[in-house]
Amino acid sequence: MMEICQFITAASLLCAASSLPERQFHFVNELKNWTEAQSFCRETYADLVTIRSMEDVTALNNMVDLNTVVNMNMDSKNRSWIGLFDDVHSWRWSISDTNFYKDGEAQFRNWGGGEPNNFQGSERCGGMWDNGLWNDNYCEGTNKVICSDVQVPVSKQVVKVKLVKTSSVDLNDPAVLEDLLKKFGQKLKDNSVDGDVKLSWRDQSEGEIFHKDK
Repeated sequence: MMEICQFITAASLLCAASSLPERQFHFVNELKNWTEAQSFCRETYADLVTIRSMEDVTALNNMVDLNTVVNMNMDSKNRSWIGLFDDVHSWRWSISDTNFYKDGEAQFRNWGGGEPNNFQGSERCGGMWDNGLWNDNYCEGTNKVICSDVQVPVSKQVVKVKLVKTSSVDLNDPAVLEDLLKKFGQKLKDNSVDGDVKLSWRDQSEGEIFHKDK
């Protein structure tokens, strides 16, 4: 399309709806092996919990009353499954979508001393003790479960856009409007705007998007 630049002659209203994921943690006071835990979390919430920082560790430690949890035996007392597993000698999270993580979050670890040790070559699944430290466990063993859910709150903002055209291009032409939205969207990405931002035009008087600025 022809260039639109420099001085103000036309104005419109641009709506920007943006969203960032917010997580909720859910403690499941039932004994399951790791595969059962993963399936349950995916069916009921989003997935087994991903722990991305010490802030997450603290939040998880504070959410459970240890006097109410079920225990199969002393080995599993005060331990819960998290979404970490050993995939061919490389520990990774059950949520594999890279868009879910900011820089460095997928690599966060909080192993206890000497962990992971892959005891007897059979510990491939990650769990967390009530002190926040992690250890690797036998995946068929049973532990409580921590799931996470993702909710996406949406915020909406309307901004006034003023443009100048240097030719006879019709600013209300649908193809021109779509091209402008793409350019504005790319500009937001270039400036590292977080979240899923959706842009749209708001109709003004007489059904037009742009009107001549007086």
